[in-house]
Amino acid sequence: MFRREMSTKLEKRLREPRGLMQIVTGPRQTGKTTAINQAIEALGFPYRVGRADDVFGDARWIEAQ
Repeated sequence: MFRREMSTKLEKRLREPRGLMQIVTGPRQTGKTTAINQAIEALGFPYRVGRADDVFGDARWIEAQ
């Protein structure tokens, strides 16, 4: 399977010790979800994915995550 470049970068960020939330944004249908799934699969640790469609500017969504 083709591995997206973004997936490798995201995996590297998630391995960093600081443990910050990572937010992936971009145009529709550019492979964001695929890249996230590839990175998470490579890491093999528990995760949570939240979809932020149409919630930008609403701090309650970020707090809930």
